[in-house]
Amino acid sequence: MAKEYSSKRKLLDRVIACIFILVVGYVGWIIADKFYYASSRRSANAAVSQVELIREAQIQLKPKYGRYLSIDELIQEKAISPKIKNPEYAGYTFRVDISEEKFLIHAVPSSDKSGVAFSMDEKGNVLR
Repeated sequence: MAKEYSSKRKLLDRVIACIFILVVGYVGWIIADKFYYASSRRSANAAVSQVELIREAQIQLKPKYGRYLSIDELIQEKAISPKIKNPEYAGYTFRVDISEEKFLIHAVPSSDKSGVAFSMDEKGNVLR
């Protein structure tokens, strides 16, 4: 009888240990997923802010130059931070396509974890 109880107890202990490991793993996965989502969201919000700054700088400086400026020219004018050229900054790489009367600012994630690529035109329309 003692041997039977001992083997049943060992089996019960193993089942409890497995359930504990599964619960801890699941909770860890939920926490990691929320952290990743929050991090990705912060990165995307920072990118949107930078794109809006570039757009505002373009609108303010066009009357002075009679045209829209490149990112390098905006940096030279101190209208935007030179940090924007660093792909690690905000987790995105930024580029501006310019024509005589229009511009399109592109924000492309530096890695798969940063978020989604998007663009904004001179009117403030966001395109994905």
